Amino acid sequence: MAKRKLTALNVQLKLKILNEVDHGTEKKAIAQQFGIPKSTLSTIIKNREKIIHAAASGSGNKSKRCRTVKYEKIDTILLEWFSHMRASNIPLTGPVIQSKANDIAKDMSIKDFRCSAGWLSRIQRRQSISSLQICGEANEVDEESANNWLHEFYRVREKYASCDVFNMAETGFFYNLFPNHTLGAKGDKCHGGARSEQRVTVVLCCNADGSEKFRPWIIGKSGKPSWFKNINMDTLPCIYSHHQKAWIDGTSFGKWIFVSTGDMFFLR
Repeated sequence: MAKRKLTALNVQLKLKILNEVDHGTEKKAIAQQFGIPKSTLSTIIKNREKIIHAAASGSGNKSKRCRTVKYEKIDTILLEWFSHMRASNIPLTGPVIQSKANDIAKDMSIKDFRCSAGWLSRIQRRQSISSLQICGEANEVDEESANNWLHEFYRVREKYASCDVFNMAETGFFYNLFPNHTLGAKGDKCHGGARSEQRVTVVLCCNADGSEKFRPWIIGKSGKPSWFKNINMDTLPCIYSHHQKAWIDGTSFGKWIFVSTGDMFFLR
């Protein structure tokens, strides 16, 4: 059997392949047309967003040509809709934008328009639209109230030295949770099981200049954990207390506030 010649596919060629997929061409026919195995086609489809982003940023293009915009009215209406959606903090993906562009063309009775992957990459490049990582919940915060609170905080903060300003933070520690990535031999099937919900709460506190740090406070579910058997808990490098859900409750927090400065922490 003749050895198949390996050919590197550039971004533009991958966009053409995605365009054929968008037109509903059978995958077998696409693979034959471009001389690629089905596995390569599957990888290209899987990496659609990365390919479109690479094309929009100009990555992989040896040359660039200036082209006039054929459907300028569609661009204008689509960008107005895009700006409105993002102002409302609504996430948008490539396929969603393509679907909207096709709807706009249909409403304008433009029959020869089809929003392909290539068209999407070009409008992204023209309008400097790129893929962004969604993080946080910014819209859940009242920015004006937050700024007013900060202003009041700084006013009060000026009265105290850094050594007298403390910050406490809590975090959940899932000590029995397996990692969500693994190494394995090629061809191995990787399946995940039920993820452990066993956790403790870890509380840390120190002052602004770092001169005073409290012992970590660990909150578990059991009042007398088996692993503490025959151990003097007062000798632990941390403070331990318990709660039925391993949370901080009002009573324990009140005790922490009252006695923490002397590190005489008796919650057990």
